[in-house]
Amino acid sequence: MTNNLAPTPYRAKIETSINRLLPIFEEQLAQSQYLLSNDTWTAADVAALCSLGYYSFRLNEDWVLQYPNIGNWFDKLHERESVKSTVPMPLN
Repeated sequence: MTNNLAPTPYRAKIETSINRLLPIFEEQLAQSQYLLSNDTWTAADVAALCSLGYYSFRLNEDWVLQYPNIGNWFDKLHERESVKSTVPMPLN
C-alpha cells in the first residue's frame, strides 16, 4: 500500500536514498543472517530496521514485495522482544 501524500523534495530525497540501498541490503541478506554478520545483529541492523520501519509507515510498504530477503529479516527482527517493545502503537 503506497501512501498517497504528494511528493516533496525531502520525501523524494529520502525515497531515493533508501531505494538505492535496498538492492545492496537484499544481496547481503541473501548470503547472511544480518547486514554485517551471519552471527550477530549490529547497529547497522538497528539503523536499517528503524529506517525501513519509518519508510513503511510514512512512505511506502511495497518494498517488502520486491525484496523478500529484507522482508524476512525485517519480520525476524520484529520478533525480538527488544524490538517489539519499541514499536509505536497506533493511536485509536
